[in-house]
Amino acid sequence: RSRHPVTSSSNRSNSYMLLLSVKNFTWKRSEDMELFISVYTTGGSTAEQKAPRPLCENYVIKWTRQGMARDIDQLNNFKVVFTDLSRDDVNGSEGRVWLVCNVIGDGNYQALASDFQINKS
Repeated sequence: RSRHPVTSSSNRSNSYMLLLSVKNFTWKRSEDMELFISVYTTGGSTAEQKAPRPLCENYVIKWTRQGMARDIDQLNNFKVVFTDLSRDDVNGSEGRVWLVCNVIGDGNYQALASDFQINKS
């Protein structure tokens, strides 16, 4: 007889967590920015595609144009735990799980001629 009980599938966790730690972020432009990080699922199989849906709220990181955290207390401490991911989310029966980062710049949006290549045909 085994000293360890046999683990059935009903004893497995129904809830999962994802730990994210952001060390650095670089940006070509010279303006403050905000990073909106979230976890999404694409939903459904290829036969029945559903619109992507968020699995959690956004985690917001505010970054200065000098490349530092706007909140100095968070410097080198950007960590977040996305919780309550279900077994269906993780196993892929609802589609794939994606970590998405939207970057929003806070500054002057005038286009510079050097930023665009003009096609003269």
